[in-house]
Amino acid sequence: MKKCLGTISALLVTANVWAGGEINHLDVNDGIVVFGTSEAKTATSPTCTAAEQADKWAVSINSESGRAIYSLLMTAMVTNRTVTVVSAADCADAEGIERALGVNLEVNVTDVPTTVEMKTFYKPVAYGVFGYSSGYYCQVTSTLKDESGTPYLYRSGSSCACQADSKLVYVGGRSTNSSATRYEKYVQCVIETDSGVDS
Repeated sequence: MKKCLGTISALLVTANVWAGGEINHLDVNDGIVVFGTSEAKTATSPTCTAAEQADKWAVSINSESGRAIYSLLMTAMVTNRTVTVVSAADCADAEGIERALGVNLEVNVTDVPTTVEMKTFYKPVAYGVFGYSSGYYCQVTSTLKDESGTPYLYRSGSSCACQADSKLVYVGGRSTNSSATRYEKYVQCVIETDSGVDS
């Protein structure tokens, strides 16, 4: 069967695409997602962009469109797919970081007119921190519960673990001292969903 390249878009836009590639950086903090792609931006960033953040994008997950973009980013990371990013040409969501107006997720679709192939998205259902400071630890920040009332994210010894119907994903981290002997990694549990919009 013939294959072609299609896209699933978090926002329908007519603006030019400014960057693309695989997701190589993803952090979530205080409702703001900061991410980067493997390919450099193809257009000049707005003047509000800080030089040290020129290769990054920001989007707030406090809006429906922001949550849709975040869902597509998570899906791209888990499935190793590439994305293209459209700029909003401002830094409205995070100071010094260019705001992403839309994201397209590239997918392979079967070229059969009578067949619609369902695509899988991933939605975060739990957040936590896995770190090391004189010993490994897991801190559950927030978690939803599955249908049986069991939290998706839980501590398993000194590690973080997710329930069997969800996947554990690392979304960035940081050293907590100058010698890098202490560090934290942000973790999430994600579940499969057939929609790119987080309900």
